[in-house]
Amino acid sequence: MLPDPLPGDIERARWKNVPHDLAGRVVSLNQLEHSFPEDGEHGPIVLLEDKEHHSEYGRKRKGTHPYGIHVAYECKACRKITIGSPRIVDDTSLNAPGTPPLCGREGYDVYCGQCNHQFEEHIWAAS
Repeated sequence: MLPDPLPGDIERARWKNVPHDLAGRVVSLNQLEHSFPEDGEHGPIVLLEDKEHHSEYGRKRKGTHPYGIHVAYECKACRKITIGSPRIVDDTSLNAPGTPPLCGREGYDVYCGQCNHQFEEHIWAAS
């Protein structure tokens, strides 16, 4: 039997293509581009999303695939570019064992892995 999915699993899936040996490394934009060079399948590093508290970098697949492959983020608080996903914290206290029904919240939060600045808060339910 498969375990129940966690609230942040979809967010985690966006970052699944980062090599494990590079994850968590702080780099300059030039080093990021060197770590993920353009090749026959992928284009160069581009800014995929510019959000309020952070920016996300990645590469687009060449050809007809329109989606970007996320490889790094830049925190607007500490100004560091980090390869890999931000820290994703699941909160499943909504129906945790031993709590009354609809007690707490369910969702996930996204933080900078370097300075712990909160980027996003996603809540599906709260009491």
